Amino acid sequence: MKLRILQSILGLLLVLSFSCKKVTDLSPNDALTNLTAFSTPPLCLASLYGIYATAQNVVDNGNAPGAFGSLNIEYADVRGEDVISTAAFLQDPYQNTQNASSTIPYGYWNALYRLINQANLSIAGFQYAQSNNILDKATATQYIAEATLWRAIAHHELVLNYARPYLDGSGSNLGVPYRNFPIQTLADLNRVAQMPRNTVAEDYSDMLSDVTGTIDNLPAVPDNNTRLSQAVALAFRMRLNLHVGNYLSVVDDGNTLVPSTVNPLDWNSVVCPIGGWAMDNTADGPFANNNSLESMFSIRNTQQNNPGTNAALAAFYGSGSLGGRGLVAISPIIWNDINNWSSYDSRRSLLTTTGTNGSGGNNYFTTKYRDYGGYGDYAPQYRYPEIILMLAEATVRTTQQVNQRGVDLLNLVRNRNLTNPATQQYTIDSFPNGYTQLLARILYERRVEFLCEGKRWADISRLSKDPVSAVALPGVPEKYVNGFGDLSAYVLGGSTIPTQPQAPLAYSAFNYIWPIPIQEIVNNPIIQQNPGY
Repeated sequence: MKLRILQSILGLLLVLSFSCKKVTDLSPNDALTNLTAFSTPPLCLASLYGIYATAQNVVDNGNAPGAFGSLNIEYADVRGEDVISTAAFLQDPYQNTQNASSTIPYGYWNALYRLINQANLSIAGFQYAQSNNILDKATATQYIAEATLWRAIAHHELVLNYARPYLDGSGSNLGVPYRNFPIQTLADLNRVAQMPRNTVAEDYSDMLSDVTGTIDNLPAVPDNNTRLSQAVALAFRMRLNLHVGNYLSVVDDGNTLVPSTVNPLDWNSVVCPIGGWAMDNTADGPFANNNSLESMFSIRNTQQNNPGTNAALAAFYGSGSLGGRGLVAISPIIWNDINNWSSYDSRRSLLTTTGTNGSGGNNYFTTKYRDYGGYGDYAPQYRYPEIILMLAEATVRTTQQVNQRGVDLLNLVRNRNLTNPATQQYTIDSFPNGYTQLLARILYERRVEFLCEGKRWADISRLSKDPVSAVALPGVPEKYVNGFGDLSAYVLGGSTIPTQPQAPLAYSAFNYIWPIPIQEIVNNPIIQQNPGY
């Protein structure tokens, strides 16, 4: 069994080595299991690009999307209530009907650990290249930092989907195996076979250690927004600390990325001190232009290299009337809620449309992904508004006050979408019920600003055990049934209660988190299955 697994891994590594050529047009690596892949500076760079290629799109028994070219966005959205899965394609994660043999949890687990192993192989190769004077120290250190950050990002995605949140028992529940070494040989496989699941706390400790070690070694200004940078590492650490509940650390990092004084009526004037990132003038700016300054980090898709019709963002989120497949629609739950998403908010007109869904019905859809013919939309991972809203949230949590800093940061993101920001923006008096009312409003602004960008599941997960009862969630909220498509349900100011509901899923339910794929447990019996599967 172990020999067959090793042969499979080595075969995959050969495939991945040739994928570097597709991305960079350099000579193919012989194999990442020997050091010829790191024998020249161009080959080292090709190996680095190979990590990004694995995150985006890889070949494995046919065309299999990487975890971050689209899947992390799509899966995180359909696990929440703000979108509707309109057909059978994403029915399992939408309805929480997955089992240990289901395709999606199996494929996603493999895609993430494939990326982790690619990162670990490259780290070892870059260390070799530096020690043999193939790469200078500065270049090798940066490459290692990029690979290490990818390793942490991929592990976090695993923890979010296959483990309970940190705030449940301070991370005492089972997490995932944290693999920080390359798998190349039978001895490596034997080492893997001796690795039980970490606790969630151990995983967060390892992730925080990895990301903290990368920050000073990453570029402040990357070559482009499809490469990792210092600001992205700090933003990722902010995400981790939000999940851990270390809000003071979130504030510290946020204040590094956001000026101490901001003018909410002049959102273009607020520039990130590291990297020069800034909000676009309008909400559709970062989607009309893949290289917008607002887009701190995205996965590059092109018309020649993308997740394809079975995963591409424009295919899944795009209305059938515009050339998409209409598989993921906006839900009336959020569309109708004008108390939290104003009827005059420009994001409604700039970033949504009506059209046919994947089952022949009609819904509202996002237009954030609009290359319906070529699927060249970048997959957004970090936009500057997220940093602003994370800082706003953490500021309010730590002070437990309705303070001007928190209100200004919230307004900074919201104001660019208002017809008259000077009169329509929030003030301290807008929150007479105290800081929890402001906190709830910041969290809802995240739902609106990042609708259809894959942020909802992470928030549901961390809020399920939130100590602030005003924002805590008891599990996955009620949503519309799979396949729903009826435009008459979309009424501004209308009901936010589904007319055809799928029951909420309690946090205590076994299927609140995904199963460890059965094949992983067969291959590594030391891995313990999540209870109930």
